[in-house]
Amino acid sequence: MGLRNDDRRGRGFTLIELLVVIGVIGILIAILLPILARARRRALVLACPIAYIDDSGGVNLVTPTGSAELRVTPPGWQAQPNNLGHSIGWSRSGQRLAFRVYASGRGGSQTGTGIVDPAADQASIVTGSHFAGWVDSERYLEDGAYSHMVTPISGIPRDPRTITSFRLPDDRHYDSLAPVPPTCNGSYVASVHGDIRPYIGLIGPDFMPKRPIYTWPVSDTGRQIHVNPQVDPAGQWAAWTDGYDNVAVHSLSEHSSMPASVIPGVQFCDWTEDSKLLVTRTGRDFRLELAILNIDGTLVRTIPTDTHPQRGVAAYRKYGHR
Repeated sequence: MGLRNDDRRGRGFTLIELLVVIGVIGILIAILLPILARARRRALVLACPIAYIDDSGGVNLVTPTGSAELRVTPPGWQAQPNNLGHSIGWSRSGQRLAFRVYASGRGGSQTGTGIVDPAADQASIVTGSHFAGWVDSERYLEDGAYSHMVTPISGIPRDPRTITSFRLPDDRHYDSLAPVPPTCNGSYVASVHGDIRPYIGLIGPDFMPKRPIYTWPVSDTGRQIHVNPQVDPAGQWAAWTDGYDNVAVHSLSEHSSMPASVIPGVQFCDWTEDSKLLVTRTGRDFRLELAILNIDGTLVRTIPTDTHPQRGVAAYRKYGHR
């Protein structure tokens, strides 16, 4: 007996079966899209080591060539540049950013230290806190005169029981701390001042001053010099923005009384991973722009950004010396 024509052609899908297949595909897409979005965000964050505060108070990440950019602050957040401490900084692990922030929303307004994990797209505020530099990946320094607090990021909302403090001898104090490479004879670098001859020096793990790197003239004794130095990943140079809006660079191998080299017309932000200078400078449109310079001040490249950076407030994520 021969086969019927419809048997030879085979049985086709019914409408219900087709709808079931489409529904399964839709569920798979709904599951995979958030996973792919998170993976894409993590990849973008890894490709963007530079964090800067723009002229509207937003915090953005950008690649060293300006090829990609990502805004990481929630709506209503405005980062506040800090004249005394570091305005923005990566934790030692490179996972989090910290900065002073003013945030407004339906629940009212808050001021304090903003903590952002860009890869996880998480943000929180330690209210009433004044970020001045990371101590390690879980704690940061708060600026203060003569007494300093070290606050853990886990202290949210802020709990006095989680905060430690220290006081320097002879009424000295810091505006900021920045970690230094393990090759240095110290754990941090800071500008040290008070009723003394001010200097930039290495700081021990106990937060006490150690060796001076650069010392201001005797005539500046008692002067409150607010600068925020950092040491390059190779442990050879310290840099900061001087009082005349120029970058000052001093070798750690030279005596602290030797004058610093000056690169005029640019503002120091941070060191790059390969020991170049990340700076802001005035561009062709008379607006500030990010740039990378060699140690002698020659231009390596400018970094195009979607928005204009604020003066001297950017950070470069580094892993090699953490």
